[in-house]
Amino acid sequence: MNKNNSYVIWGCGYSGKGIANILTDLGYHVACFIDIDEDKNGKLYNDIPTVTPDCFAELECGECTIIIGVESLKDETDILAFIQQINNRGQECIKNLLRYTEIKNCLCMECTDFYREKRIYRWEIDFDESLRNWVGNIDSEIDYWKGVCYNHGPAHDEYVSRIKNESFSGMYKNTVDIEDRLSKGDIVVDLGCGLTSMYGKLAKNGEIKLISMDPLAAYYNKLNKVFSAKENVSIDKCRYGLFEFLDCFLPDNYADCIIINNALDHCIDPFRAICKCLKVLKVGAVLHMRHRQSEAVYEGWIGLHRWNIDYENDDLVIWNKENAINVSDEIRSFAKTVVTSPADDINAGNKYITVDIIKTCDIEENIKEYSKEKAELALLSELLLEKDAELRLNGSM
Repeated sequence: MNKNNSYVIWGCGYSGKGIANILTDLGYHVACFIDIDEDKNGKLYNDIPTVTPDCFAELECGECTIIIGVESLKDETDILAFIQQINNRGQECIKNLLRYTEIKNCLCMECTDFYREKRIYRWEIDFDESLRNWVGNIDSEIDYWKGVCYNHGPAHDEYVSRIKNESFSGMYKNTVDIEDRLSKGDIVVDLGCGLTSMYGKLAKNGEIKLISMDPLAAYYNKLNKVFSAKENVSIDKCRYGLFEFLDCFLPDNYADCIIINNALDHCIDPFRAICKCLKVLKVGAVLHMRHRQSEAVYEGWIGLHRWNIDYENDDLVIWNKENAINVSDEIRSFAKTVVTSPADDINAGNKYITVDIIKTCDIEENIKEYSKEKAELALLSELLLEKDAELRLNGSM
């Protein structure tokens, strides 16, 4: 790709917007989006206009390159058919084509390196503003899980497998070492579980108490209820709980293990979330986390994907465009961090970091207390009610 060229993204949806964010961050020129949705015609996303295919054919775009900005094979096939129709009219305005699925890996690595070089270690989060952004983007997460629940495909098949799974490591073999630590009756919290936990209650050393917990539990329980009635299956209820306020939902020194699987990047304040998890864990217990490396970059900073889970010199590092923190350094006095990093030659989409944080002693009071929590929880309840009203009035629920 050449920064002297202009690029047009076909598809102004979730993936297309993510592509635009990465390209503009890196200094590439995005001339416009193309989308068949007439309602998007003329609208701007980050000052980039959207046009219909017919309108684009009439534009003077010169030698631009079109990036097919979708990841669905069906959508890509439909776009290629539209392009063929336009060119068959004799306009021949679309010559240079790139598939985002072919260039995503290189772009993600380039963008990650770009921001790593600019990274400044500071942790100055405007919690109220970040909270508003989080609530404002939860509908994208709900829409994703609605698709998983109702649309047939690999993600739906995994959802059905989760429902049927009874074995602790039956679906996720990377937790075998965690399973070895568990005893009969141990309490395991699957935090940020999504629709339903992928972990079963039957562990090698006996049945555990599994708590599935998610900030969007109310939405997921409603989706599960509809699906379970339709398919005549039983789905355990998901409990409501917030990462940054976990100790308001669970007692101190309560859990034997907390698992976060590709969900910490959604947090308002991921470092605070880790500290709250450690407060809820017993001394000697483990917080087990597995995340795609630099998930926010990989998803183009779209939706709830706001943070990158990363590593540096075997330390856990969390960062975004504005903030960065070496978590291992910050918690060293009361927890031990073990980071398992991916091989360098793995595709960006398959690069996962596994982190085990073992609580070594109780956390000092001044570290675990946050003086504004009552006001923050009050604001959160107000914003969630507003979002609930918006979704109901728009017919999304």
